Amino acid sequence: MNPIINVSEIKAKSKNLVLVDCRFDLMDSKKGKLDYIKAHIPGSFFLDVENELCSKDSSITDGRHPLPSKISFRNCLSDFGAKNDSLIVGLDDSGGIFASRFWWMCRWIGHLNCGVLNGGIKAWIADNGALESGLVEKKLNGNLSIRPTLTTDWDIRSIRSWVKNGSNQEIFTLLDARAEERFKGEFEPIDPKAGHIPGAINRPFSKNLDKSGKFKCATKLKEEFISLLNDKYPTSVVHTCGSGISACHNLIAMESAGLIGSSLFVGSWSQWCNQIDDE
Repeated sequence: MNPIINVSEIKAKSKNLVLVDCRFDLMDSKKGKLDYIKAHIPGSFFLDVENELCSKDSSITDGRHPLPSKISFRNCLSDFGAKNDSLIVGLDDSGGIFASRFWWMCRWIGHLNCGVLNGGIKAWIADNGALESGLVEKKLNGNLSIRPTLTTDWDIRSIRSWVKNGSNQEIFTLLDARAEERFKGEFEPIDPKAGHIPGAINRPFSKNLDKSGKFKCATKLKEEFISLLNDKYPTSVVHTCGSGISACHNLIAMESAGLIGSSLFVGSWSQWCNQIDDE
């Protein structure tokens, strides 16, 4: 299935659908939940990027958003009534970057039937979708299983070895999803150091979106990624960004385009720049 799911598909799905609102603001960690409480798609649940979608028990050297345990993430979804045959769809109001991380995590625990709402809550509102306020009660009746992972993630030791050996593009391509000025080190609003991992190339995640804030069509995405990657195999691509979030946007864009099998460096620049002095 195409992981980019349109509002019309959501409206047509009346049963066994789990909608998860992942709205978040990196500069204001409380804003996403407050916005959700104010207005959200009826029946959708909320997961917080800095709580449920990452580990609380980690040091800065793990990066800003390290993965939680698979068990804790699975339990969150089961509490929302998710089952092994549920369609689980993430959404946000940021072009899909946080929802894409959520989608990747669903695949990380082996759940294939998942996706991202194209255009997020903004597309829902534009299509005259109803809204409700408050918090949605947990269903506590899910039985989601952890199954063999559908993802590949790289750790900092592998990236470090690649850099020490000359950042050989014939081995793999490290693709950074941050804005160009952050990639170049001209501006860094979050992490303690500016720049990028030696050998990485840049494709800002915003290039995956059209003027309406939705993902470009699969044909256009495929054309752009093939041109950027010079016909390298999708499986040789490792995605990075600031903390393993917007990197998933490039990853899902490639999957939508039929370029299947790229990987994620979860720690990304936030982990790298906090260990760079060890080089």
